Amino acid sequence: MVNPFFFSTSFVSICSKEVLRRNLEIDFVVNRHDERLYIQSAYALPDKEKVDQEQASLLNVNDGFRKLIIVGDRYRSGYNEEGILMMSLSDFLLGKE
Repeated sequence: MVNPFFFSTSFVSICSKEVLRRNLEIDFVVNRHDERLYIQSAYALPDKEKVDQEQASLLNVNDGFRKLIIVGDRYRSGYNEEGILMMSLSDFLLGKE
Protein backbone atom coordinates (compact mmCIF):
# COMPACT_ATOMS: atom_id res chain seq x y z
CA MET A 1 0.00 0.00 0.00
CA VAL A 2 1.23 3.48 -0.81
CA ASN A 3 1.60 5.75 2.20
CA PRO A 4 -1.24 8.32 1.88
CA PHE A 5 0.91 10.80 3.78
CA PHE A 6 4.01 10.46 1.62
CA PHE A 7 4.64 13.52 -0.49
CA SER A 8 7.55 13.75 -2.89
CA THR A 9 9.77 16.59 -1.68
CA SER A 10 9.95 18.00 -5.20
CA PHE A 11 6.22 18.82 -5.01
CA VAL A 12 5.94 19.86 -1.38
CA SER A 13 6.40 23.05 0.53
CA ILE A 14 6.74 22.52 4.26
CA CYS A 15 6.09 25.33 6.71
CA SER A 16 7.59 24.18 9.99
CA LYS A 17 6.09 25.61 13.17
CA GLU A 18 3.37 27.65 11.43
CA VAL A 19 2.05 29.99 14.10
CA LEU A 20 -1.72 30.34 14.30
CA ARG A 21 -3.97 32.72 16.20
CA ARG A 22 -3.95 32.55 20.00
CA ASN A 23 -0.30 31.42 19.99
CA LEU A 24 -1.20 27.86 19.02
CA GLU A 25 1.25 26.33 16.61
CA ILE A 26 1.25 23.38 14.28
CA ASP A 27 4.52 21.49 13.96
CA PHE A 28 4.32 20.86 10.21
CA VAL A 29 2.02 21.94 7.40
CA VAL A 30 2.48 20.00 4.18
CA ASN A 31 1.10 21.54 0.99
CA ARG A 32 0.91 19.80 -2.38
CA HIS A 33 -1.21 21.25 -5.15
CA ASP A 34 -4.70 21.45 -3.66
CA GLU A 35 -3.94 19.13 -0.72
CA ARG A 36 -2.84 20.08 2.78
CA LEU A 37 -1.87 17.97 5.79
CA TYR A 38 -1.41 19.31 9.32
CA ILE A 39 1.00 17.30 11.49
CA GLN A 40 1.62 17.49 15.23
CA SER A 41 4.43 15.44 16.73
CA ALA A 42 4.84 14.25 20.30
CA TYR A 43 7.38 12.05 22.03
CA ALA A 44 4.63 10.46 24.13
CA LEU A 45 0.98 10.94 25.04
CA PRO A 46 0.91 9.67 28.63
CA ASP A 47 -2.41 11.24 29.63
CA LYS A 48 -5.51 13.06 28.37
CA GLU A 49 -4.00 16.46 29.23
CA LYS A 50 -1.09 15.88 26.83
CA VAL A 51 -3.46 14.62 24.11
CA ASP A 52 -5.61 17.73 24.54
CA GLN A 53 -2.52 19.94 24.34
CA GLU A 54 -1.35 18.34 21.09
CA GLN A 55 -4.72 18.45 19.37
CA ALA A 56 -5.70 21.98 20.51
CA SER A 57 -3.95 23.71 17.62
CA LEU A 58 -5.32 21.20 15.10
CA LEU A 59 -8.86 21.77 16.36
CA ASN A 60 -8.34 25.51 15.87
CA VAL A 61 -8.00 24.97 12.09
CA ASN A 62 -11.40 24.77 10.42
CA ASP A 63 -10.57 24.10 6.78
CA GLY A 64 -11.45 20.40 6.44
CA PHE A 65 -7.97 19.16 5.50
CA ARG A 66 -6.45 16.08 7.14
CA LYS A 67 -4.92 16.33 10.59
CA LEU A 68 -2.40 13.91 12.07
CA ILE A 69 -0.62 13.44 15.40
CA ILE A 70 2.54 11.31 15.21
CA VAL A 71 3.66 9.78 18.51
CA GLY A 72 7.27 8.69 19.07
CA ASP A 73 6.45 5.73 21.29
CA ARG A 74 4.13 2.79 20.58
CA TYR A 75 0.64 3.97 19.90
CA ARG A 76 -2.37 2.24 18.41
CA SER A 77 -3.28 4.00 15.17
CA GLY A 78 -6.76 5.29 14.64
CA TYR A 79 -9.01 8.30 14.36
CA ASN A 80 -10.21 10.01 17.53
CA GLU A 81 -13.63 11.60 18.13
CA GLU A 82 -12.51 14.84 16.46
CA GLY A 83 -11.44 13.10 13.25
CA ILE A 84 -7.71 13.44 13.92
CA LEU A 85 -5.59 10.45 12.92
CA MET A 86 -3.21 9.45 15.70
CA MET A 87 -0.40 7.00 14.97
CA SER A 88 3.06 5.91 16.04
CA LEU A 89 6.13 7.13 14.23
CA SER A 90 6.93 3.60 13.08
CA ASP A 91 3.45 3.14 11.56
CA PHE A 92 3.77 6.50 9.84
CA LEU A 93 7.15 5.62 8.33
CA LEU A 94 5.86 2.19 7.24
CA GLY A 95 2.82 3.74 5.57
CA LYS A 96 0.26 2.07 7.81
CA GLU A 97 -3.01 3.73 8.67
